[in-house]
Amino acid sequence: MLLLLVLIALTGCGYRFPGVGAFPAGVERVYLEAEPEDSQLVRALEDALNRDRAVDLVDSRAGAEAVLRVEGGEATSSAAAIGATGEATEYEVTLRADYRLLRPRVDGVAPEGGEAPGESEKAPEEGEAREETDKAEPDFEVLRERSGLVESSTYPYDPATSPAAEEANKRRAARQAAEALAEGILDSIKSGF
Repeated sequence: MLLLLVLIALTGCGYRFPGVGAFPAGVERVYLEAEPEDSQLVRALEDALNRDRAVDLVDSRAGAEAVLRVEGGEATSSAAAIGATGEATEYEVTLRADYRLLRPRVDGVAPEGGEAPGESEKAPEEGEAREETDKAEPDFEVLRERSGLVESSTYPYDPATSPAAEEANKRRAARQAAEALAEGILDSIKSGF
């Protein structure tokens, strides 16, 4: 009974569990457009979209009801922990990205009752999701947008480790961060936040 009350209270205040929610109405086919095109984040997003049963990842804009445009996703690395000798003992790999989920306009009108071109003028705040017109591409309606998404993962460092093993550890940490960032992007799209 207590669990039921807690769940009702969380739902009533607008809280959503990660992975719960849906893409905006009318979006069942998505085209992924990313810069850079070939990154661990792109591969993680492709995998996550292919696992999502509510949407299909398509190969071209022509077959899509929405375009997921992602910028960023390059991995950066920095020391996360320093040992007694003053040398790094752990490194952190960080990925940052921004995304926009765009819907093509039909004859300058947003489908399904969306805003008319140029109607929304609100400036974005970092980390905020919003809906408005894409000024750079007036043929698209912005369904969801978020900037400043960040995910990190750490890996141990030992100077005695071979360079090949060190690189494998770094790639593994970058892949973990990319997978978490991809899930964060999809959660943001589905929740609207």
